[in-house]
Amino acid sequence: MALPSSALAQSLIPYVDVVEPTRGPPSGGTSVIIRGSNLTGATAVHFGSTPATSFVFFNGGASIRATAPPGIGTVNVSVTSLAGTSEPTASVYYFNYESVTLSGYFPSPQIGVPYSQSFLAATGRTGPALAATGGTGPYTFAITSGSLPPGMTFDTSGTLSGTPTGNSPGGFTVRVTDSAGQFGTGHYDPTVSTPNMSVTNSVPAARRGVSYSQTLIGSGATAPYSFVLHSGSLPAGLTLTNAGLLAGTPTVTGSFPVVVRVTDSSTGGGYFPYSILANLTVVVDAAEISVTPTILPSVMAGVEYDRSLSAAGGAGSYSYAVNSGALPVT
Repeated sequence: MALPSSALAQSLIPYVDVVEPTRGPPSGGTSVIIRGSNLTGATAVHFGSTPATSFVFFNGGASIRATAPPGIGTVNVSVTSLAGTSEPTASVYYFNYESVTLSGYFPSPQIGVPYSQSFLAATGRTGPALAATGGTGPYTFAITSGSLPPGMTFDTSGTLSGTPTGNSPGGFTVRVTDSAGQFGTGHYDPTVSTPNMSVTNSVPAARRGVSYSQTLIGSGATAPYSFVLHSGSLPAGLTLTNAGLLAGTPTVTGSFPVVVRVTDSSTGGGYFPYSILANLTVVVDAAEISVTPTILPSVMAGVEYDRSLSAAGGAGSYSYAVNSGALPVT
């Protein structure tokens, strides 16, 4: 069944569903891509009530590239054809004429290192990295979308500060508003760089049979740290806890090279949490055994003699033997 002429005309009215970019300077001149449906055969493109400076079709007539005219504030972008004009209520796509502009970038912060960078909030001033220009100062800054790296804050003066503990994939959008209510926006995604991280690389020697306890110490990055044996074998009797405690009573002697993986508490994916491999050699010396007394009372010929020796140190039971010299003949 054929559609009534009014329904057919309605179905051919242009519909806008993409406007890129969505912002530009009040002086106009921004090249804006418009996508949607029923754009072929458009006779006019308007930014608010002002016609586009020019427009051309591309992508086989399915898309429009328009040049924004001079303007102010936020305006609807509409497309008109012989069938009608795209409806703002059905296709709410806007273009922002920004009298205040943000430029520059945030230098990369580093995990565990204090950081502070600010927009220079004075008209016409520029800095090495960040600047807010145009409009009438003073400016007020705010985060309107996205998220900051954990451990950092952004205040109304335009200062990003803190000590990052992780990354924030996707970045965040800053909106700056001047004293007249005009605004501008900018998207920023500072890459949080990997930290300088270190860990104990030597421990005192242990002794076989003697209780031993040493804690591995991490520094840099984001505490607390976790420790796990990555390769090699610890001496029998010693264990390494997740908190970095190397403890126990070794039952063997020797030198035991191991590799320990140390991981910090940073977040955000990618390189985070951050970990390093630390080489460590655990040495277990032979036990020190002492014998008392070291001097025995004199022996008298023909008189019965009975003295006991006591040993300390080492582990388990003791056995005794003459190592050198000779006992008196009985």
